[in-house]
Amino acid sequence: MGHRIILILFTLLAITGVNAQDKLYGNTFPLCDVKLLDGPFKHACTLNIKVLLQYDTDRLLAPYLKEAGLPPKADSFENWIGLDGHVGGHYLTALAIHYAATGDKACKERMDYMIAELKRCQLQNGNGYVGGVPDGKKIWAEIKKGNVGIVWKAWVPWYNLHKTYAGLMEEMKKRGKFSLICVIGA
Repeated sequence: MGHRIILILFTLLAITGVNAQDKLYGNTFPLCDVKLLDGPFKHACTLNIKVLLQYDTDRLLAPYLKEAGLPPKADSFENWIGLDGHVGGHYLTALAIHYAATGDKACKERMDYMIAELKRCQLQNGNGYVGGVPDGKKIWAEIKKGNVGIVWKAWVPWYNLHKTYAGLMEEMKKRGKFSLICVIGA
């Protein structure tokens, strides 16, 4: 019951667009309202997209699949083992921002693929959870029992989970699509 209440509150906040950034930066505008002209900023944006599209998305999704008990389609990036779930969230955020700024279809396709795979992980978990926190099920079960000290035995599980949800939130805000609710709100 408590999880449903938290989920409902989170969903309402997401739908209404209320967040700290809105309060801090009330004079912002959508990224799609800006068109970069030829120059160093456009070059940087183009280069960012080129690099983003070179990443193997299945390697970024591997920790989510592993935690859901599904076979990964590729190995995790070795340099992020133990913290690898958070990288997928950063990646999803970057795709959302660049799609919003440029309308790049490849960024959109990658976001769609990631959301579909995260949804698959969530369905496999069977309880609404989606995350790439190593040993996450064990950690969250201990926290549920009141053993919050378990977080000191893991490599920043809250940060890891936050990055995943932040990526989902950016994807939703930048596209105006409610896949966040479809994934987190199952």
